[in-house]
Amino acid sequence: MQAEMAKEAETQFAEANKHFFKLKSEFTSKSDEVAKHAKTTETLKGSLSSVEKKLALATESHKAEVFKLEEQLSELSAKEAEGVATNNKTIEDLRVTMGGRDKVIKDLEAARDASCLSLGKVMAEKEGLTKENTELQSVCEELMELVEKHDLK
Repeated sequence: MQAEMAKEAETQFAEANKHFFKLKSEFTSKSDEVAKHAKTTETLKGSLSSVEKKLALATESHKAEVFKLEEQLSELSAKEAEGVATNNKTIEDLRVTMGGRDKVIKDLEAARDASCLSLGKVMAEKEGLTKENTELQSVCEELMELVEKHDLK
């Protein structure tokens, strides 16, 4: 009977030992996976940081460019308005001075009309730049949302 008990104990020990080595192998495998995932996570964090820096630089660059373009547009609008005012004054002065010289007056009116068209083009360009600025801001916001979503993961 002791022999049977000893044999049963040995069988149980062998099974327990087999189970132990199986668990040990699984543990080692899972530990390797965890280490691999940790390394991947660190790599992704580094990449994300790089992307965030590039995004911040691009955003600042776009803001500076938009600011510069808005200044240029403002200068052009002021110059155009000044040109229109100057042309209108010149037309009035010539009307008073030249009285009956309709051809000169018509030429000056055409110049004024051309200035008005130029002003219209400048205003259209301003609207285009404003739209582009809005689109750039939208792209930046979308990129920031992607970066923030990635940070949360």
